[in-house]
Amino acid sequence: MLLLFNVWLCCTLLYLNEQRSPQVHPDLETPFSGSSFPLETSEGMFYPVINYEKYKVFGNDITADIRRYIDIMATESGQPATKDAALHIGYQQLAGRVLAQESFITQYPHSNRTQAVKSLHDLYFFYTFYGTNNTPLFDDDTGKIRPNAKKGYQLVVQRNRDSKSTYIQKLKAFMTLLDQNGDKRTPQVSAWLKKNVPAN
Repeated sequence: MLLLFNVWLCCTLLYLNEQRSPQVHPDLETPFSGSSFPLETSEGMFYPVINYEKYKVFGNDITADIRRYIDIMATESGQPATKDAALHIGYQQLAGRVLAQESFITQYPHSNRTQAVKSLHDLYFFYTFYGTNNTPLFDDDTGKIRPNAKKGYQLVVQRNRDSKSTYIQKLKAFMTLLDQNGDKRTPQVSAWLKKNVPAN
């Protein structure tokens, strides 16, 4: 459903651009030409990725929620958070994306893009506390949180110490609990995760 909407959105925006100019837009003639739909590869498969950055030119012609959605998705298409089940961005960037998504959900609860942003938010929320398959948050050998993750999350909590964000509150509680458990995933930490960030 999300893919269908994204294709529809791109075609609509390209159509609007066509109405401004008498010549045919090259991306309508060849869908994968240029950089509108660059081809990516992951785990032996090729697939097109929508380059949302190109659609920011329509900012004055669309509603505020769609404009924010394009901003969020441009960040995603410009630098994907994961590739081949490994985290490809820093932990502060990951937290920043969750906060931007949380802000969108709060500010635009009735947008037709809210569910799509919520799906992304829930995934990145999960990544925050567990990591990904190929970049788990806790080291397999030591059971300790990755040092760069701890440092990144501590900085995020410090910068947002007065925030009422649900995400920040949980991250703050998580970091406090890790401090009390020597940064290890002890049974107490696992129980907290199971209760507060269920893996489903």
